[in-house]
Parts: sequence; C-alpha cells; structure tokens
Amino acid sequence: MWRTRSESNSKHAHDLVIFHLSPRENASRSVSLSLKAYFVRKAADHEVVGLFVSPSATALVALVDEHCDPTSCEYAAAVPGGLVVPAVTKAKWPMKAGKSSVSTGLEGAVLTQAWEDDLDAETTYLEWKSLKPASERLLRKLKRSH
Repeated sequence: MWRTRSESNSKHAHDLVIFHLSPRENASRSVSLSLKAYFVRKAADHEVVGLFVSPSATALVALVDEHCDPTSCEYAAAVPGGLVVPAVTKAKWPMKAGKSSVSTGLEGAVLTQAWEDDLDAETTYLEWKSLKPASERLLRKLKRSH
C-alpha cells in the first residue's frame, strides 16, 4: 500500500520519509484512503506554501518538506472546494513526462467561492495548527523503525 523512501538529498537538517504510491499501484487500484485537503502557510509571516492532499498531518509533513521546513509551517483543513481554470487552456492531463515545469494546467486558476471565503481575512473560520508536532511524530516514528 504505502511505500516509504528516505529523502537522501533533503534540503533540511533532518531526513523525512516520503509517503507515495508507485505509478503502477496508483493506476492498478482505486484509492481507498481517506484523504483531506490542507492549506499550508509559513507561521512567521503567513506566506502561502501550498495546497496539499494527504491522509494525515504526519504524511503532510513529508509533502511540505519537498518545498520548505515543515516545522516552520501551519496547516488548516480545507472545506469542500477547489481550483477552477476559468479560461481555455492548452494544458492536458495527464501531462507529458517532464512538462509540469512548463504548464500544470492550473495557471490562472481561481478559488471556488467556499475556498475564497475561507482564505479571506475578514470571513475566514479556518483553524491553523502548527506542523511542528506532526514533524516530531514522524521523526520519532523514523527513529523507532531504524
């Protein structure tokens, strides 16, 4: 089901496990995991890190680690919503190998109304939580497994 691999070229002082399904596993079965969408920002200045889909906060740590130090971030569970591409795009899914840096198909995407309301400072009800405790849980799990 889930596979792990150590991130040997980690940009951070600690090594984290990356959870992923191989392409063959992903294509050969329907996803039966309970997944949630999370907004992630840097705690110090609220700079946007990204939108992630993950089964847990612990697995979210590994995804955030691909971009920045997860211990410096906060996350909030997203309500049902999405990103919409409001204009015609030439991008196609699935993408050709190696082309995601050219176009993801989400350029110019806008938030659905629910997400726009949740990310608006005047109307938000999001509860932001530190990713540091989940990072520490993952590190403890790694230490026990080695």
